[in-house]
Amino acid sequence: MIRMIVSDMDGTLFYGHGPSLFDLTERNEQALQRCRQAGIGFSVASGRTALYGETVLRKYGLPHPIVGGFNGAVCVDNGVTQYALTCDCAQMREVVCQLSTVEPVLCVQAQDLDSRRIFLDPSHSEAQRYRKECRQTGLGSVAEKPLLDVLDQQPDLQIGKLSVLFADTHSCRQWQQRLQAQLAESYYVVNTGRGDLLEIGRRDGNKGTFIRYLSETYGYTPQQIAVIGDAENDLQMFAGSAHRFVMAHADPQVKRQADHVVDDVAACIDWCLDYNRQHHAG
Repeated sequence: MIRMIVSDMDGTLFYGHGPSLFDLTERNEQALQRCRQAGIGFSVASGRTALYGETVLRKYGLPHPIVGGFNGAVCVDNGVTQYALTCDCAQMREVVCQLSTVEPVLCVQAQDLDSRRIFLDPSHSEAQRYRKECRQTGLGSVAEKPLLDVLDQQPDLQIGKLSVLFADTHSCRQWQQRLQAQLAESYYVVNTGRGDLLEIGRRDGNKGTFIRYLSETYGYTPQQIAVIGDAENDLQMFAGSAHRFVMAHADPQVKRQADHVVDDVAACIDWCLDYNRQHHAG
């Protein structure tokens, strides 16, 4: 029997959302209700801060939100932070300096545990876009000072992850390989679902870490956990689950490692509900 479903947010649970990120599609909203009524837990693991996950789960009637933020580097269980695996500021500063003069790099940002985005160039259009999102959602903030200045002034800053936006997918892949070789001992470097964005975080703080927390804390076995995502950073969840779903728009390499390809989270939930009915009947 499946007892817990863990979903990515951007490109997955939020896919097709309305005016706000938290305005889920009607199909997903109704499926979450069926999931709750059937007694199946529903959690999220995302590159965003845990605050986003807590907000969407509470909005749709899940009173005990368990969230993996920053790709699993932070776990918040019912409002209490269980662990926070942050990046070393000095090492991240070296990476930022290295990328600051690279022509294909359009934007570099860090996110801290206070849900603040700190941009290499705070006037960049991406920074402006996130300022607008913060105003719309009432969550998080965007720093007015440049990232290197903040790192100099706050050498103990708790960074959840570093994000790097490239001008094209080819440059993104090239730099992913280069940074992976450079940071492999301590950090992961993953390509997100959009193809031109890299995320860098603690190697021991990924979405697989979050799945292990759920298993160790609540006693879930892989057969009792279903996971769904759309990108390379979601594959880390697969080892702890026997029911692996990806979105239809995912990269072919990601699809090949999944058991099921679906159009939305609602289809994943309904498959799990049907699976439980069949096994209960058996």
